[in-house]
Amino acid sequence: MAKNDNALGYGANSWLNLPNSLLSAEGKRLVTDDPDLSAQTIEMLRKLEPTEAERFGSYYFSEEGNTSDIGLATLSMCIRDNPSATMAELVARYADLRNIPFAHVATVLSHVRYSTGFVRYVHDRIDGTHRQIPWAPAEIPKTVTLLPPPKKRKSV
Repeated sequence: MAKNDNALGYGANSWLNLPNSLLSAEGKRLVTDDPDLSAQTIEMLRKLEPTEAERFGSYYFSEEGNTSDIGLATLSMCIRDNPSATMAELVARYADLRNIPFAHVATVLSHVRYSTGFVRYVHDRIDGTHRQIPWAPAEIPKTVTLLPPPKKRKSV
């Protein structure tokens, strides 16, 4: 598979399929425990997996939350791919598409989420234009686990 091909399938725990270069095993555990990506989880991820903002530049997103058209287009595509995604799945899809570490994407998208909010673009078939529709990630109740069910052993 070529670099930047979208290897992630849809699913509530798709971040588990990210390569360790984008999200470490410990990071995957943190995200699985909090797929809504609270401020505390993002801070733990940033300490665990620090990234240099200058490395990615404003071509995608800047630390201040300023966005580029390319960053917004990719974000809109990720939302369109699965409108029922959790915040963790949205971040994982973006990180996978752009090959940017999960912690960096989570930091910036969290800022966007709480400052301007997310939108998705819907094609209007009548006049051929696109319109923005507000979008929010799905929230997972704290009592639900996103880990796959344990495998059952076959009895001999």
